Amino acid sequence: MKRLLIVDDAAFMRIILKSIHEKNGFQVIGEAENARNRGMIDSRRSNDSNKVG
Repeated sequence: MKRLLIVDDAAFMRIILKSIHEKNGFQVIGEAENARNRGMIDSRRSNDSNKVG
């Protein structure tokens, strides 16, 4: 299963993107509202994740 991290400043877009990707076989491993928060999440995750954002 492909894993991804969703980054978008709009909470409603993160919800929509999460729903779409999960329906298409992706595992959403985290969400962030900006690149700074993404960096904090990235440092706690493995390097094999696909990043969207």
